[in-house]
Amino acid sequence: MGYCSRAQAADLISAGRVRLNGVVRRNAEVAVRLARDKIEVDGREIRTAEKAYWMLNKPRGVVTTASDEKARERGPRVAGPGGPAG
Repeated sequence: MGYCSRAQAADLISAGRVRLNGVVRRNAEVAVRLARDKIEVDGREIRTAEKAYWMLNKPRGVVTTASDEKARERGPRVAGPGGPAG
């Protein structure tokens, strides 16, 4: 979901700050169905982020790497400010 790390989520849950379907849960191992369950942290509903898919037809001579020792054109500059997707 991207709200916080697993360790941070475990701390929030054990502190009683998380509600699952309106009930405070203190066990981080409870199964959650993201499409059906309502999750709240400190009274605010947490939702899954919208997914975005990008497709790029890589031009000839462009390499798909974060860095290149030969200084060739790289994917991040072609793909834009969001950088390469894995």
